[in-house]
Amino acid sequence: MSEGFPGFRVRVPATTANLGPGFDAFGMALTIYNDFTVRFSDNGPVVSIEGEGAGELARDADNLFVQAFARGFAAAGSAPPAIELRMQNHIPLARGLGSSASAAIGGLVAANRILGDVLSVDRLLQLACEIEGHPDNVAAALFGGLVVCAAESGALPTYTRVSVPGQLQAVVCVPEQHLPTALARKVVPQEVALSDAVYNIGHAALLLTGIINADEVCIRVGMNDRLHQPYRATIFPAMQPIMAAALAAGACGSALSGAGSSILALTFRNPEVIAGAMLAAAQAHETPAQTLTLACAEQGAVVTRL
Repeated sequence: MSEGFPGFRVRVPATTANLGPGFDAFGMALTIYNDFTVRFSDNGPVVSIEGEGAGELARDADNLFVQAFARGFAAAGSAPPAIELRMQNHIPLARGLGSSASAAIGGLVAANRILGDVLSVDRLLQLACEIEGHPDNVAAALFGGLVVCAAESGALPTYTRVSVPGQLQAVVCVPEQHLPTALARKVVPQEVALSDAVYNIGHAALLLTGIINADEVCIRVGMNDRLHQPYRATIFPAMQPIMAAALAAGACGSALSGAGSSILALTFRNPEVIAGAMLAAAQAHETPAQTLTLACAEQGAVVTRL
């Protein structure tokens, strides 16, 4: 099994999910990455971690990459080999930028490469959805670009990529504050008003059309949401002021990135002005933060031989 694999690296992009109205359906890859270097070991797993999460993430079989790696082998009916894993993490941890999706996809893709790519991309997506619980982040991490997913009960999600203009930039305000996904999901109601559901359907369609056509007005209106952001604002008071500051500074639209706490702003110009405005709003609401100016990552997970 290890023949021909002295070592390799899996690079997986960050992701931003929902983009406002596309709750658990829209995911876009971003140009910041986690790198996972895999080598065979006499015994393991042996895990080293650099960068984000170095003092927090598990360094044994409980590590999410290692769990996903084992899941890939189990799906192929094999036992995983002992590995040495070096994680170089650049994606902020627990900030709604897909750090867990990167580990899940990284582990599955690494397993599949060692297995000789016996698992189809659809099977990899299915396994990743079983690990993550929903397809938005993992689909974007696997395929790159802007991905729209629709899940059916017990079936593989149907997915497609949406064309993103090359000049579109993503300004991301990353607070120091973590917003645990479990808590962010707990505050979202299980039932919503029909009017809110209709609102999000229209705005999600408008947003996709706006991105495809580089229509700033459609993006700005289309990123509005009623299904999850109003509820999450109750546990993250700085969210709406930071979003408002981005819009006032010229962003096309702004939304909570995934379950947060990062705030996403989309723009075709002046990203530095928008970043400054978002940072000032965060500071005004006693929310220490940093900003990143990124683009849509057209390439998803990539394997490179060492």
